[in-house]
Amino acid sequence: MRLSAIVHALALFGCGTLCACTGVDAGLSSPQVPRVALPATVSSLGALTQLQVFDTEMNAVQATAAASRVSWVWGAGAGRHGATAGAWLAGNPHLVPILYTYQGADNPNIDTNTIGGSHLAWFQANHPDWIVYDCDAQNRPTTTVAYQPGLPDAVPLDISNPAVVAYQMNVAAQAAIERSDSAVGADQTLFYDFDGGQKPGWYGCGVYTGPHFTGFIRRWGGNSGGFPNADPKWASDVATWVKMAKQTLVGRAAFLRHPLRLVINHPTNDPADPNEQMLAQYADANLDEAGFGGYGTYVQGGLLGRTLRSMTFWQAHGTFLVIDKFYPSDSGCCATARITSAQLSWAVASFLLGNLGHAAFYVTSGPYGVPSSFPEYATVNARIGTPCGGYARSGSLYVRRYSGGYVVANDSTSTVNATLPLPASAYVDMERRPVTNPLRVGGTEAHVLFSSSGC
Repeated sequence: MRLSAIVHALALFGCGTLCACTGVDAGLSSPQVPRVALPATVSSLGALTQLQVFDTEMNAVQATAAASRVSWVWGAGAGRHGATAGAWLAGNPHLVPILYTYQGADNPNIDTNTIGGSHLAWFQANHPDWIVYDCDAQNRPTTTVAYQPGLPDAVPLDISNPAVVAYQMNVAAQAAIERSDSAVGADQTLFYDFDGGQKPGWYGCGVYTGPHFTGFIRRWGGNSGGFPNADPKWASDVATWVKMAKQTLVGRAAFLRHPLRLVINHPTNDPADPNEQMLAQYADANLDEAGFGGYGTYVQGGLLGRTLRSMTFWQAHGTFLVIDKFYPSDSGCCATARITSAQLSWAVASFLLGNLGHAAFYVTSGPYGVPSSFPEYATVNARIGTPCGGYARSGSLYVRRYSGGYVVANDSTSTVNATLPLPASAYVDMERRPVTNPLRVGGTEAHVLFSSSGC
């Protein structure tokens, strides 16, 4: 997962429109499609349900021990220390281990066709018209393969070609079954083209259908170039890719004997967008890597409302998985390093505001691959109780009442006052901060308050 490296691109192309309504958004649903019967999952392990993002620094014993508090594992068995999907399932048979793949490219780590040979050479010999090439800054075709930044060995493929999607899903599904994964995860499921970037302004634009770089067919960037390329056709092709990918997973008898979910890594977008609705119609879960932390950009305000709207929309169709990452770096000793009490309160409160029973979250200061757990999680699950209803909005304040507490978050950069339903003495702050009524809530600040009679 590398979306943290393109946070600025997310800000430019990945954000939807702030909802002006309160509670659960209405009128945003799209028709459901028949889904293959899937193993039951734990919809909630309490008010807070945890996601694990990769297990690269964990061994099998650690994975099994951590599994009881986790419902989904993005990139299970991705590390070098022995954690596997089987180890996770040994600790929680209802958990969903997800095989990590790339949406717009081939994954050399699972493609058995490349054993004993060059990866690019295999495609050049067998499917040369699947390979995506760059256009230059003047929007002219080149003979340079449009590798995505950071993926020099993953051949970019023509996602508009149904044969490509069938190939990707067949390879991924076979690998998932062999590894005991319950889902296929597609990273970089973006509504803008992230192929290319080998030189300034270069981007993936098309394929060659003839020998010696002849028969060029432009797929994207017909009106304008640039990297990353925000071509509406790319967005439409990505939505269609998700549809075809899911249909491939449910359309083969071999896969029906081992049902697999489709999980995408897709940033917050407007739920009214028809492409977004197609994603939700066919994907079983969406991972929002920017989440409520926005790689630290949440302090600018506005992110909470957008993400809550997306969280509500996706839970009406499947599951919403969220990463609250508070620093852009992927490095560091552990997921919990540098997380402040204010950041943790923000992550917990935002999740409590939007959780409808089909969500999970992971809090990190930057790195993935290690467990992320705080003592506050157990306290919240023991004390907060059940929601009295959906979240409500008043100006920049978002609030939600629970049977055992009250959650409030301020989506603006200015301090505002929140009038609490009960006297201040009835509440205890999760982080033991003083409680007043009205409660002064600072810019992009949140409080999780416990009480004995929340509803």
